[in-house]
Amino acid sequence: MVFQHHFLRGLIAFLAVVAVVFGFLIWRGFNGIERTKEKAVAGDAEAQYTLAVAYDNGKGVEQDLAKAVSWYRRAATQGHLRAQHNLGISYENGDGVEKDILEALKWYQQAAAQGDASSQYNIGLLYSFGQGPIRRNDVEALQWFRLAAEQGHAKAQSNLGAIYALGLGTDKDLIQAYKWFTLSAAAFPPGEDREQELGNRDKAAASLAPAQLELAKKLIEEWAPTPGEKKTQDGG
Repeated sequence: MVFQHHFLRGLIAFLAVVAVVFGFLIWRGFNGIERTKEKAVAGDAEAQYTLAVAYDNGKGVEQDLAKAVSWYRRAATQGHLRAQHNLGISYENGDGVEKDILEALKWYQQAAAQGDASSQYNIGLLYSFGQGPIRRNDVEALQWFRLAAEQGHAKAQSNLGAIYALGLGTDKDLIQAYKWFTLSAAAFPPGEDREQELGNRDKAAASLAPAQLELAKKLIEEWAPTPGEKKTQDGG
């Protein structure tokens, strides 16, 4: 009985501590969101972006995609790179706002102009497949994928390799295809994507003469990623 008594006292004390800690975390999270809202309302672009992400994911607040779009837009109009990118995604997918491909392209382009590889890649996809009022344009797709690929964007490197392998918007060039498939494989973590890129690389290699293969490997050795995003007010 004495053992049970001490055990229950200890359990009650432990649960009390847990309740206090849990309550503190909730209070801190609530106050953190409130401070973020205050800064966002005052015009702080980073706070506006942070608040938008919170509404987008439903973390610390009830998920509200329309409010997420509203706050992304406020930050994006101030030049916040990640807000511009996310606003583009919202318009492309119709999340919290009516789907509008041209509006999506507009915000992707603004982020891309600041050097955002993900936005450059997304623009490449829009032109690669064509969507809504945007017609397929292999030359445009090539240019945007290249910008992202040169920064080390794995999916853009994969698509650029495919473009050269198939000769879309440019002459067929298996040396370049081998180069970009190899770089893409190195950029992907171990798994299905990497194995697929290695397979694509090997297919390109099978059609290359020994001298061409050596040239392709030399290009890979000499390649270095270009500088990434320009630092504006993004911070994200």
